[in-house]
Amino acid sequence: MGSPTSFFPPSDARVFRARSHTALALAPALPPTPRYAADLCDIVERNAENEFGLIWDEMQRTGTHATELTDVISSSMNDLNDKIGASSLFENDAMRRRVLTNHFPKTLVASEGYESICERVPVNYQKAIFSMGVAAEFVYAHGPFADSFKFYEFMTELERES
Repeated sequence: MGSPTSFFPPSDARVFRARSHTALALAPALPPTPRYAADLCDIVERNAENEFGLIWDEMQRTGTHATELTDVISSSMNDLNDKIGASSLFENDAMRRRVLTNHFPKTLVASEGYESICERVPVNYQKAIFSMGVAAEFVYAHGPFADSFKFYEFMTELERES
């Protein structure tokens, strides 16, 4: 019959196994409460609201169709994510804590603590959360066409907040 992921293409199967690994690593820590589920929904809703707001604003400003803007935003975030992932920004402990804490469910952080979560989540996953978290925050705040100096100002402010 094969593995449970055999129906996925190879790259998708790796993602499925990686997500399964993280779920198993955190399983003892996951509080099975309605508040935890609400925290997860809050994260998804925050991202959806940010994306909608950006798409709406850019549609009004440029007249570009939403579907085109979605591609532009995605590309901008992915490019920035790659650059952040290849940088040393993750090594800044205070900044890393601020970004990761903002992207972990609040109930989980409150019940298990930041350090405990980081001990259970593989570092490469933490780096992925961090780099995409920073990229998304920047693009949602400044748009997909923001210049490098705007990113510098954003990172300076992020470091100040950390």
